[in-house]
Amino acid sequence: MGPWFTEENYIITCDPLNIHHIMSKNFDNYVKGSRFRDIFEPFGNGLVGADSEIWKYKRAFTRSLMQKLSFDTMSERTIQKKVQNSLLPIFDHACLHGKVLDLQDVFSRLMFDETSIMVLGYDPKSLSIEFPPVNVENAFDEVQECVFYRNMVPISVWKFQEWLQIGSEKKLTKARKVFDQFLYSHIAAKRQELKTSKCNNISDDLLTEQMMMTDENGKMVHDDKFLRDASFNLFAAGRDTITSGLTWFFWLVATHPSVEAKILEEIEENFGDVNGKKRQVLGIEDVKKLVYLHGALCESLRLFPPIPVERPRTCLGKDVSLFQMKIIAATILGNYHIQVVKNHPVTPAQSIMLLMKHGLKVNTTRRQV
Repeated sequence: MGPWFTEENYIITCDPLNIHHIMSKNFDNYVKGSRFRDIFEPFGNGLVGADSEIWKYKRAFTRSLMQKLSFDTMSERTIQKKVQNSLLPIFDHACLHGKVLDLQDVFSRLMFDETSIMVLGYDPKSLSIEFPPVNVENAFDEVQECVFYRNMVPISVWKFQEWLQIGSEKKLTKARKVFDQFLYSHIAAKRQELKTSKCNNISDDLLTEQMMMTDENGKMVHDDKFLRDASFNLFAAGRDTITSGLTWFFWLVATHPSVEAKILEEIEENFGDVNGKKRQVLGIEDVKKLVYLHGALCESLRLFPPIPVERPRTCLGKDVSLFQMKIIAATILGNYHIQVVKNHPVTPAQSIMLLMKHGLKVNTTRRQV
């Protein structure tokens, strides 16, 4: 039972068999419902809020997109390039100049760029040595914070704020406008690009592939609202889950030296020297050999699940996310030693994603050859 004035009722379970039954084996019997869709309305009519036949269609549609685009290979190529050209230079710069890095901010920018490339075919280049302000990324964070607030208070409270446009709901309206403008502008630009392109039968991002789908009359089957909702949901799935997972993982590794030593030993056993000439970024087949690293990441995700309050069915992209995390983790740990800044406060933020309220401030040193 929830507080008497909220009309909330809860059933809580921590039994893994129950969770498997609800979230995976028999999830058709556990719909999200209209109230969930009300709370998560900023996500639109995407995969996150869908139920029953609509959910089955959207999941099958998303899966077919990923298969058609060889999503694993595409993700591998994109993350390797981003790590090599953006992430490593930032760590080198921090080591050279003795600068403190906020790892959560680094990972957030990395995954925002990565997700934007995969979804929209556009690199915002938010991950750079200058750490430029990214209004769109901040707006996305604010949307998620406001959705979390909707989860935590009685529906009458946030509905009243929405009606008067005050408090959290006023903030949500402004943030949505910023992020929607970002998405719709890229949708419009992509439509124009496809109209003028002579090679419009080739796509290398999810937005283009969806736009190229036509009916028997050659008419595009997806309108701008469909594309906006699909893109928004993909950003939610692709950015903060990995950001959260990596942030808590590196905090745990930095505070458990024996774990760090075992990860380094495994990397060296499989790939030789962990630095110097071995600064090339690993690939999917490479990280499959890193069994201990995989176990350490899974344990970190168990202790600090990235989406602790989401009603998470099994994720279509979990395997892709895991190999991306392993590529990033192996590259950083193989080349740099991470130390959390002394007395840095580590506490969860109030968001639907389990992020750190104050980020993760660290000092970095280059591993010696």
